[in-house]
Amino acid sequence: MSGGRKLLIPAEGCHWYLPDGTPFYTVPYAASSKKKGERNATLTDAKKVGAAPSVTTITKIIEKQQLNNYHEEKVFKSTLGIEPKPGEDTNALFARVKAMSRARGKAASKRGDSMHASLENYIWFGVPLEKRWQTHCENVMTAMVLVGFDPEQARAEHSFYHKLGFGGKIDYHEETKVADFKSKDRIEKDKQYAYREHEMQLAAYRQGLGLVQAECWNFFVGELDAQVLPIKHEEATLHTAWMMFHHLLAYWQLDHDYFPGEI
Repeated sequence: MSGGRKLLIPAEGCHWYLPDGTPFYTVPYAASSKKKGERNATLTDAKKVGAAPSVTTITKIIEKQQLNNYHEEKVFKSTLGIEPKPGEDTNALFARVKAMSRARGKAASKRGDSMHASLENYIWFGVPLEKRWQTHCENVMTAMVLVGFDPEQARAEHSFYHKLGFGGKIDYHEETKVADFKSKDRIEKDKQYAYREHEMQLAAYRQGLGLVQAECWNFFVGELDAQVLPIKHEEATLHTAWMMFHHLLAYWQLDHDYFPGEI
């Protein structure tokens, strides 16, 4: 099947899901506001409609050292070859380098969103939204089939709301398997890609889907080399990860004094 559809990509910040599983990412600006269009939904907005925070909103409260190292490396690389402008002090130079690093990070995030959107469209319609991701999509599908996924059972970008008070949107799932795609610059040999937060995310996703025994997989995709690394998470680690997520969820709810769902 060919064709396509517009993918709803959540804006930066907290992501929310309504009790029927519908994403609740944005709300219109107030009629009295000078701004038009929509803004990111806030905790106050979520409380008004009973929307639950996303799995990734919950896991963001964990300090991720590997992610911190990644950002520090990006900032460092942004400094290479940069000289202070005439009269520019250290604070001004730092602010300029920081802005450059953030701009590059946003560009990388936009590229990753584009690839995810193309993967979804490829799963649904057999074609990517952008031709530049054709090889990536083909390689992902080949990797999935090789480890036992059945594209005929595919369901992509399915959102949910769990009675414990969290929601989410799954990249891909079948009756017995759940998968999440992660984009990287490239896939490097012997480098660690899967961490505890990936296990927690997938453990929570399968609970949200009601597929509590489903296999959980991450597929890491290199944007620059189109290489794909599939990683299956073991059942024992997923059991631990679910307990960890459950405690994180309780912490988040207590910290924000907000308890959506049925406790």
